[in-house]
Amino acid sequence: MGKCLPKPSKTPDATSAPAQEELKIEIKSAQEVSNPLNVVLREFLTTTLSDHSLFRGLRSTDLDLILNRLRFLVVPPNENIINQGETGNFFYILNGGEAEIYVSGDKVGEYSRGSCFGEIALLTNSRRKATIKCKTKCSLWAIDRITFKTALRSIHSTSQDSIQKLLFQAPFFAFLPESCKNQILQSAIVNDYVDQEKIVEEGQEAWFIYIIKSGIVKITVDGVDKGTLSEGQVFGEGALLTDDNKRAATVSSVGTTQIISVDQKVVKEIVGENYKEIFMKNIIINCLTCEESFKFFDIDIIKKLADIFSTVVLKKDEVAIKYVEDVKNVIYIVCYGKIESDENSYATYQLIGLGNSLAKKIGRFPYVATCNTSFAQVEISKIEEKLGFSIKYFKQELKNLYFIKGTYIFSTLGLQAIELICKNMKEVRFGRNHVIYNEEDSDDNIYIIKEGAVAIFHDKTLLFRLDKQSTFGESCLTLVSRQVSAKTLTKCVCYELHKDKFIKHYENAVVDKIKRKAYYEMPFTIGGMRFSEKISSSYNRDYLYSWFEERDTMYLVEIIFKGAVKNKDKFTEIVDEKCILVQLDNPHIPKLLRTFSDLNCVYFVYEYFPFEFLGKYKNNKFKEDEAKFIIMSLCAIIEYLSTKNILHRDISRNNIFIDARGCVWLFGFNFAKKVENRSYTMLDTTPEYRAKEVILGRGYSRASEFWSLGVILYELLTGELPFEIKYHDNPDEIAEKIIKKPLNIPNYIEMSTRNIIEGLLQELPAKRFQLDEIKESNWGKTYDLKDIYNNLIEGPFKPSLKPVNNRMFASREASRRRSSILGGRHNEEVEQIEWDEYF
Repeated sequence: MGKCLPKPSKTPDATSAPAQEELKIEIKSAQEVSNPLNVVLREFLTTTLSDHSLFRGLRSTDLDLILNRLRFLVVPPNENIINQGETGNFFYILNGGEAEIYVSGDKVGEYSRGSCFGEIALLTNSRRKATIKCKTKCSLWAIDRITFKTALRSIHSTSQDSIQKLLFQAPFFAFLPESCKNQILQSAIVNDYVDQEKIVEEGQEAWFIYIIKSGIVKITVDGVDKGTLSEGQVFGEGALLTDDNKRAATVSSVGTTQIISVDQKVVKEIVGENYKEIFMKNIIINCLTCEESFKFFDIDIIKKLADIFSTVVLKKDEVAIKYVEDVKNVIYIVCYGKIESDENSYATYQLIGLGNSLAKKIGRFPYVATCNTSFAQVEISKIEEKLGFSIKYFKQELKNLYFIKGTYIFSTLGLQAIELICKNMKEVRFGRNHVIYNEEDSDDNIYIIKEGAVAIFHDKTLLFRLDKQSTFGESCLTLVSRQVSAKTLTKCVCYELHKDKFIKHYENAVVDKIKRKAYYEMPFTIGGMRFSEKISSSYNRDYLYSWFEERDTMYLVEIIFKGAVKNKDKFTEIVDEKCILVQLDNPHIPKLLRTFSDLNCVYFVYEYFPFEFLGKYKNNKFKEDEAKFIIMSLCAIIEYLSTKNILHRDISRNNIFIDARGCVWLFGFNFAKKVENRSYTMLDTTPEYRAKEVILGRGYSRASEFWSLGVILYELLTGELPFEIKYHDNPDEIAEKIIKKPLNIPNYIEMSTRNIIEGLLQELPAKRFQLDEIKESNWGKTYDLKDIYNNLIEGPFKPSLKPVNNRMFASREASRRRSSILGGRHNEEVEQIEWDEYF
């Protein structure tokens, strides 16, 4: 063994003990020699560090910090570099030679040139997890603990805010004191992984908790794929919540990923000895706050309810729920792990009880743990005792709260405001054809329809048809008299709220909605409008913007050319289209405000908002979160349409708008139809999005709408159409490919998304994914459809929108002349139609 050279001069970052003495503790036979860095060595070290998951964000300044502090060591064959169980002070890069890895005396692997090891002990402040023995003479580059940690902090300092956000969203961290959170944040490290790189291995000792910062990971157990996880999701927390400190699965990167890791040992020290109980309680709090029945409760009440849950760690095959009928009287929560019966299963962070959708699927058979599982439960009687009232009474009160909260106009109000509205409103009943108020009346009430239907008229022309949970009369907050009249179409039950009882809750978000409702009712005429150039065309219709100069208001206009209406059946379809549009009252469907008719055209005038057609982005590849938000938004719209038994029948990219906030709108209702069960009508709709049963004329239902969503999701993520369809294919080619070609999904699409695409594009409608399957999947749980419906969430994809310059708009007479040219000759049959009677 050669004599060690003098240790390098001490720097401000040096440890309290001299670095040379630390080396003697760990590598007794090491010889430190001088090895100045040349170009080749620098390139080797840079490449090696950049390939390591911890150092892939390496900047030149970080690299210089490390390279300036490197120590070069030579160790003879058969000597140990590090010893299992000893204190770790250095991270090593093997420069030359071969080394063997031993755990508890058993050889488990080998290292060769470019291998790195020793980081676990430095990251976790723990003892060495393995012994590394020189098989041959080895040379090593060593990085001391302080340099190692300083480099990591520097690398990841720029992403501190995003790390903090994701870290504190984790259910077991979310409700910790801020001081604990900040200490945990200081110990968090971001690791970069390449495609198929293993993050943890099944059976391995558990050292870290992981949160996905970006990308996708794949879960496998005994070599069998168990699904994927994506941004914000957690894995590796099992050791904190159960008694098992071994990994239950292998987790690998799909593509490139960034993973936040937090040392479990540090977390335990920060949180304290009863960390397991604290984390279990945090998960219970998280599950209660996400449950519909508890969303209105103050967090302090939720925390008190969490205290009365009993918790247990179940071993594999231990009984979790013995008598499934107990779900009527007990609330169960799977805090970690999984339980299953012969019919069903429940997994981490799921609450079963209070008659929720999970409780309704409980089945008939007992449930047992499939692995080490943390489980919590409480009798509903104890919840009632803590609350001071019965769940039955609470649910009735909650029903009223949710009814009011579910109305678009009140959706952004807080619990206190909603409670006061419920307290101050009164129930009123009207007979059929009852006039609630007329134009110019000074009625001072806002109305919410509980049962029945109400029509809104202006100058005896039907503007809107409103039904359950719709509101009307909000204009009394801004105007002295009514601009429109309201009349019942059926027997009606309404809630009536005087404006004086609401003004105190007149928040900014509500102000915008009320202004919008006043805009809907504002009178205007076709003669006072000026029109933009055409912005789009479809199905013999033109789309453009209009400006009503007298009130300085903008509108979106759809022009239907009478010359293109070949027979009375086509005319009837246009009338039916208007009948459907006047009853749609959804913040994601452009509101039809008026219809007009002149010599050549029918005008459908909609509310104006800046938007871009999704069809403009054909061939673009959208990010996973962007595509998911668009699909979930469409699900929210389909859910609304289903309450009215309306099928859109032409959901395609060309009928989807994206506004400035990234919110999604559905347009193009010219093929829409009320369908109770099935429809057999063959339509000339966009062929790429038609379901197989539509093409084959077998009759179709709402399942066909979800086929269209599957095509759109595939298209958004790949920039191409499924079934090898090309955009230039003719309709017959497209139909043949949909029927005959297999569905091939690219490997780069994550597993959970692949499952959704495959479920949506199932050939058999009965097996096809629909609303419940999407909402209850891990993929779909990212978003609450109610939040999307109420515009509480902005979309991640925001198009670049050009401002509309109304100075370039032309007068109506110019528009009429243009319409006459575009519309072509008149048809004698349709000249007999009384257009003005309907439009």
